[in-house]
Amino acid sequence: MTNIGIRSINLNWLKPVLLGLSLSILLQIPRTAAAQTFQSPATGYSGITLSGAPGLAYFNNKLYVAFKANDSSNYLYITTSSDGSTFSTPATQYSSVILTGSPALTVFNGVLFIAYLNPSNSELMMVDSTDGVNFSAPYAIEAPGIGPFYSSSSPSLTVFNNQLIIAYLDLSSGYERYSTSTNGATFVGPGPISTYTASSAPALTAYNGILYASFQEASNHDLVVATSQDGSAFTYQTAYSGIQIGGQPSMVGSVYGLVVSFRSNDGYHVLFVTSGNSAAGLAVPATGYTGIRMGSDPGMAVFGTNQIYLAFQSNDSYHILFVTHTN
Repeated sequence: MTNIGIRSINLNWLKPVLLGLSLSILLQIPRTAAAQTFQSPATGYSGITLSGAPGLAYFNNKLYVAFKANDSSNYLYITTSSDGSTFSTPATQYSSVILTGSPALTVFNGVLFIAYLNPSNSELMMVDSTDGVNFSAPYAIEAPGIGPFYSSSSPSLTVFNNQLIIAYLDLSSGYERYSTSTNGATFVGPGPISTYTASSAPALTAYNGILYASFQEASNHDLVVATSQDGSAFTYQTAYSGIQIGGQPSMVGSVYGLVVSFRSNDGYHVLFVTSGNSAAGLAVPATGYTGIRMGSDPGMAVFGTNQIYLAFQSNDSYHILFVTHTN
């Protein structure tokens, strides 16, 4: 056997080259949002029953959950929690608000706003409160020179660029529309969100300086996400062929990134969640929670600074409020 001698080679000169290559590669790798996990099973509150998806908001250091009555009155009910685990029972009835579908909640300039659909004429309505207890008389959401807004499904609310934003499924066209207000009373528009036809109400949120809208596309039930950089026009849209949803999604911006939740597009009604750092960066496939089956679309809100709370109607004839949250 012949021994082959190998001289040691000084590779120190390569260190700055390799370091530069490593930094270049790292800079090209997209950042991913922190993984979120929801507690399963969810917690049920047998003393609170509802009809349809609830709306959630964080206001005055409390988590607000608003919903339609589980009876023929269609009254608005609200329950609150200061710790996310104990909710006021029974929920408070607001008989001046009669709605169909689900209420939409957001906080704008220190005021809690609730938008909803009038069951008698499909007109979008609003109430507001400075203390979360006493609400204004209902008033129509309308734009000067255009008149009231009419919708075929529940609206969605968020705040972006110091404006109150409302989105809805236009009754006459079947397309998603949005409108903005600087004072919560007078709206402009409405303008288009997407060129896709929709079969669900939209969801709205703001994340990292971008306004997001999402909904169920009509033909294939794909998740569609659209974005606006300034709130004056939606300029980007994408449909996720790998994510089919069973109704109206819910969406929040959080420490976990942009988080979208929805019911499965089948008879099992399982909770699914996807997240990412952009409209084009959501995880595919979405994560399913087989231990959580929902009788309504979900509602979500960030409670405090970090935890996401998600609420829904039980998937049975009891229609009990269920709540889960990120760990």
